[in-house]
Amino acid sequence: MEEVVCRECCISKPISDFYVLPNGKPYWCCRSCKRTRHRAWKKSHPDSRRQERLKRRYGMTILDRANLISSQNGSCPGCGKYLLSGRGTHIDHLHGTRVVRGVLCRHCNLILGLVNDDPAILENLAKYLEKQIGPTVLT
Repeated sequence: MEEVVCRECCISKPISDFYVLPNGKPYWCCRSCKRTRHRAWKKSHPDSRRQERLKRRYGMTILDRANLISSQNGSCPGCGKYLLSGRGTHIDHLHGTRVVRGVLCRHCNLILGLVNDDPAILENLAKYLEKQIGPTVLT
């Protein structure tokens, strides 16, 4: 069995412990070292992947998203729940064009997705609920 020396840990390991590049050669470090390096990089760059995804999908930065949340008084326009700038917030957008409408909490975003962004369905559901349990009183 062929062995390769990992240039990170300097240990000779079987080639099966290495990722194989498209050209057929093993990656310069073993799987274990690559995984450790990747975890360390993710820990030292917590917003990099999120920033990249926001930019690619919606053309926004993390600061743009924070400003959008701030323009909504820091709350979800659907339920009024306080939104933190990081996890649990979802960019609401028109699916055909990806034009951003706002930032929603996870639950409200899921609800809109389940009804295909159709206000008529939401109105019918509200009428149904009022019929079943009576009108809700907002305080």
